[in-house]
Amino acid sequence: MRVEYLPKNINRLYRENPYATFYTEHDVEESVEFFDGINPHESDQIITKNTYSAFVDVRLLKLFQENRWDTYLLSGVFAEACVNATLIDGFTKGLFTIILSDLVETMDDKEQQAQKRHLLIHQWPLMYGHVMTSSEFLKKVAE
Repeated sequence: MRVEYLPKNINRLYRENPYATFYTEHDVEESVEFFDGINPHESDQIITKNTYSAFVDVRLLKLFQENRWDTYLLSGVFAEACVNATLIDGFTKGLFTIILSDLVETMDDKEQQAQKRHLLIHQWPLMYGHVMTSSEFLKKVAE
């Protein structure tokens, strides 16, 4: 199933590098489910991301342009890959990002957790947007 779902370059990476494990067949199968409490409306457009950056799908940027949105909230897993790629891609397209730090994660090993901390504290707020927790964001919106 992974071969059918993922782009050719990611499939090649997995075929040629057995240590590349960002996506598994379980991830692909589970990716179409929504978390409890998230219930899309009929009019909502659902864009399934099958590569590192969400902005690879041109429909997403088109939504931003049609609605004249210039800012978005970012959360996700694999901070150093998918979140970072979406963040950089969105920024290069002229968008501003609010990164919800408590909703960004990565693998549990020490190196990747250290890299995530570096991105959240040093790189992202200095280069790409605001970093705050989801609670801080909700408090700011309520003001």
